[in-house]
Amino acid sequence: MVIRYIKFCFAGLITAVFDYNFLRFLLNLSIPSLFAKSVSWTLSAFISYFININFAFSTSRSRASPKAGLLFVLSQGVGGIAQLASFSILYHFFEWSLNVSFSVALVLGSILNFMFTSTFLSRNA
Repeated sequence: MVIRYIKFCFAGLITAVFDYNFLRFLLNLSIPSLFAKSVSWTLSAFISYFININFAFSTSRSRASPKAGLLFVLSQGVGGIAQLASFSILYHFFEWSLNVSFSVALVLGSILNFMFTSTFLSRNA
């Protein structure tokens, strides 16, 4: 379980780098932050599925399919909602910086996502 968690964190780091850079790209295009964060998170969740199914939870690889990918992303919804809500509150209401708001939201969402990912991919292995 510890090795799986370390692999999950590594996959999450790759996904977080994509999420953050894509979010900044969308914000630079003057896209509203709530919509930009929603889009960057959704794409990141699909990328996370493919990384996790092939690396962190590689025993689940034989079950990989578009349907499984969609179900995985939906199962990540709790973490995604927590991440989006905390980012929005910190960034807009408390006016924290983009970097701090993103980081705090990422940690909260990652904890929830690991719990759901472990359960989802272990069941479908």
